[in-house]
Amino acid sequence: MRTPPISTLLRGVILGAAATYFFDPDRGKARQAMARDKLNHYLRKGQHRAEGKKKHLSHLWEGVKSEIRRGWHAHDKVTDEILEARVRSVIGRCLCHPHNLQVQARDGEITLRGEIIREEFDPLLYSVAETPGVLKVRDELLVHEGDDIPYVPPHHPGRGGSKLLCAALGGGLLGKSLRKRGVMRAAYSGLGLVLLSKMKTEKTPEVVTNYERAASLLNISARVSIARPLQEVFAFSSTFENFPHFVPGVYAVLSDGDGAARWTTKGPLGGVEEWTSSTTVVEPGRCIAWCSDTVFSLPHEVVLTFKGLSRGNTEVDVQVFVVPRRTTVSALEMERLRGFLLNALEETLLIYRQILEGGQIKEGQTAAL
Repeated sequence: MRTPPISTLLRGVILGAAATYFFDPDRGKARQAMARDKLNHYLRKGQHRAEGKKKHLSHLWEGVKSEIRRGWHAHDKVTDEILEARVRSVIGRCLCHPHNLQVQARDGEITLRGEIIREEFDPLLYSVAETPGVLKVRDELLVHEGDDIPYVPPHHPGRGGSKLLCAALGGGLLGKSLRKRGVMRAAYSGLGLVLLSKMKTEKTPEVVTNYERAASLLNISARVSIARPLQEVFAFSSTFENFPHFVPGVYAVLSDGDGAARWTTKGPLGGVEEWTSSTTVVEPGRCIAWCSDTVFSLPHEVVLTFKGLSRGNTEVDVQVFVVPRRTTVSALEMERLRGFLLNALEETLLIYRQILEGGQIKEGQTAAL
């Protein structure tokens, strides 16, 4: 009698053990239900993974189409609202504290203000500069060393997957074009070159950093509309001797005619401080700027921009850049100083408008502190 092979015996033992396990009179039905549930679980899990892979490939394809559309519409101008929304979306994906940042868009230029940790500074500027529609990035961020703000390593999403898919599809289309002729060959090769062009390194927009990063938060700006003609407002504002009439804390200003001026102002602890300034820009009817050039408690630069409006009105835009004397200041001190300077600027512009529109200087106004 021929002995059966070992494999046959093993199969018989396994089938017998399985039958005994699943058809046991006491617990057989429970074991069958458990096995059925596990099988359904793994089937659903496999289905979910397949759907996830399908969605991932779908998203990659959407990225490829977006890259192609971006290439065709690279020079289209977007509105400030759309550009600001794009940048906010990038910031939300790049930072662990995106609510600390303020974003302002103006004619393709993005201004960033707020607090950030140093580990996130360079990736943030790079991501914002790569955002479609951004031409220039102005950095006015207060950079921390990571002690004050807890650092959580952020995820920096890139377009590596879509660019890789672009390269693969572009190479495949170019290879297929070699086996075609006529119009089809030109169409395949053209589309392949377009996809491969998405792999080139894009030009990074200009990034501008004002002063030192630790002090760049102090960029104070305000705007006021005055019911007076443009030339009259500019003539009044470009004469520094008029400043004691509407700037609180300025006692006297003496100009030498060559763009330099000597200021007498309120100093620390209620004292009097004298310093000089130099006029850096004079564009009649449009802009005037000056900066302090001697040792002063708050070195600064002021830019006044004028714009004529309808009905003989004038809009004046004021920007004040202030650098604290100390090189290291806390975030709380910076916020306090910023709030103080902003309140002082608003008070100054209120008096400034009253004087120009009323044509008179109220008694005691020059001594306002």
